[in-house]
Amino acid sequence: MNSSQRSGITQGSGDNAATQTLTNTALGISSIEQDDGDRTRYVRDPDGRMLGMITGGQRYNAATDAQNSTLALAEDGTDSSDPDVAYDYTPYGQTEATTAGSGGAVAGSNPFTYIGSYEFDNGDKAMGHRYMSHFTERFTQQDPSWQENNQYTYAGCDPVNNSDPRGLDYLSDVARYGTGFGMTAAAGGCVVGGVAGAYTGMPGIVAGGAGPVLGGAIGCGIGFGIGWTGGVVAGVGYAAYKNIF
Repeated sequence: MNSSQRSGITQGSGDNAATQTLTNTALGISSIEQDDGDRTRYVRDPDGRMLGMITGGQRYNAATDAQNSTLALAEDGTDSSDPDVAYDYTPYGQTEATTAGSGGAVAGSNPFTYIGSYEFDNGDKAMGHRYMSHFTERFTQQDPSWQENNQYTYAGCDPVNNSDPRGLDYLSDVARYGTGFGMTAAAGGCVVGGVAGAYTGMPGIVAGGAGPVLGGAIGCGIGFGIGWTGGVVAGVGYAAYKNIF
């Protein structure tokens, strides 16, 4: 089943207006077609990170950092240490592209720059559920998750240590990963604790066959608690890593 969706973006005005048709998939935007028919396709990994793009019949490989910002684009088969386009960013994502050879046209075909967001011609960026202004360096819509004290700030006003590519507040990742890790570890702790408790008959004061049964229940409860605590700690740590790196 084809789950892709197409949408249009018009940038500029009057005689300078140009329309792009974007094809969206579960991994992100897979192609952009200009109003003159030229199309650029984007190759992504299973996490949606851009691996490269194909434009004008030529493939360009992308180098990205841990935050998914595009660092460089190099023509396939060429020396990656001398890319066609190299990108530099300010903490809030102001983009500067350094080009060589045909790099100017290549840079014009790649709107995916800071943390993988779509960058408009005026420098504004589409970040998941919201847009960020290049002028104010803030979101132009309120935080839909209502987790920020200031509903418009980006990454808790600390873009060096945090990022928010989905526009849902960087703290939402802490809750998401903390809960996920906690439930997984708690389930594992319950199983291990239950088996150990049943085997040892933890509450020795209970006679006969009830000992292992009750021991297993208590062991499960203890294992669940330990697993949940450890899992939440691990999940919060992982979320922090995802946002910092």
